[in-house]
Amino acid sequence: MKRLILVTLFILNLSDSNAQWTTLSSGNSSSYNSIFFSSPDSGFAVSADFPNSGKIMVSTNGTSWNQQQSGSDYLFSVFFISNSTGWVGGGQIGGGIIQKTTDGGNTWITQTTSCQQINSICFINANLGWAVGNDATSGNYYIYHTTNGGLNWNQQQSGFDYVRSVFFISDTEGWVAGDNGRIFKTSDGGITWNLLNTGVVFHFNSVYFATPLIGWSVGAYVTPGCYKTIDGGQNWTLQTVPTTNALRSVWFTSVTTGWIVGENGVILKTTNGGTTWTLESSGTTSSLQSVHFVNANTGYAAGYNGTLLKYTSSSTDLQENSVNTNITISPNPGRDQFQITFPEKTTSTDLIKIEIYNLLGNAIKFTADFPEDAIIVDLKNNSTGIYFIKIQLKDRTLVEKIVKN
Repeated sequence: MKRLILVTLFILNLSDSNAQWTTLSSGNSSSYNSIFFSSPDSGFAVSADFPNSGKIMVSTNGTSWNQQQSGSDYLFSVFFISNSTGWVGGGQIGGGIIQKTTDGGNTWITQTTSCQQINSICFINANLGWAVGNDATSGNYYIYHTTNGGLNWNQQQSGFDYVRSVFFISDTEGWVAGDNGRIFKTSDGGITWNLLNTGVVFHFNSVYFATPLIGWSVGAYVTPGCYKTIDGGQNWTLQTVPTTNALRSVWFTSVTTGWIVGENGVILKTTNGGTTWTLESSGTTSSLQSVHFVNANTGYAAGYNGTLLKYTSSSTDLQENSVNTNITISPNPGRDQFQITFPEKTTSTDLIKIEIYNLLGNAIKFTADFPEDAIIVDLKNNSTGIYFIKIQLKDRTLVEKIVKN
């Protein structure tokens, strides 16, 4: 009979004592709309360079940037599931475009132009993804879905008004946010979309969920606003933010710690789920359009006038919480390979992603593809010491300790 190893749940509680935002040189003055990093050093940024072009920029070291592509279409969104596989979306008024790479951006293949101008893209794994777009001439919005990595994109829903952000936390649960207080939710992968009652006339620019119940959406209408839900979006509460600038993008690394970026270089941070937000120094007055964090220690932001920023923090405090998760890691301690086994009721479809962190809080391994049987974590090429495995399930996120000897 397989020996059950009971491991202890840890909460990553990261200190800000050495945290700061630094300016990266992009080498141009492009208007960057979206930034995404699949690992601490590997990422992409896309721009809409008015009046008639857009760029794809790549970084392989988290510091310097190189241009991969420049075309006639504006680009508004980028999303990657690994260092090699990702998508960009955008287009001109009256027509949109979605492109895909499987070689880290060396080549980009156009998947469809039979869509409206794309504002946001989100993928759960290599096959399942969603994109939202708008027809500026009619004022209508469109939600698109793929089940084969973008080989085919099918329209799931359309209607009046603009939508600007799509976010999925699993293969079934997702949200779309846009103008005039519109936030839609699906619990069946987009077969049906339900309009939530936000109770506000407000233009949402970005939506993010840390769990299926807890999420935030930010934007502006006369004044800026950040709204939070703790029941999956059925009810939204306005949070107080210390700025009068419009808010463009939100990202959380846990249910307590998150960032918002906005106009005039505004960066806000919370460590208590948004009960209070504090201003952070960005070093710029350019509008920041997008923020993305790889882990609690490493994040990036992008904006106008060629603005690219990086957040780094070197302090890590691991606080033990003795809660048994019923997940088996064997052997532990071990030498090279560690087998992760879940309770029988857990299937591969319950898993969203798995990341391995070192003691500094840096992600060293990442996967979004899972076999039906036990998952093997290979640390053969890593030094001895303590590592943490972050397991994101549909309904919760777990962090487990691995000891390599």
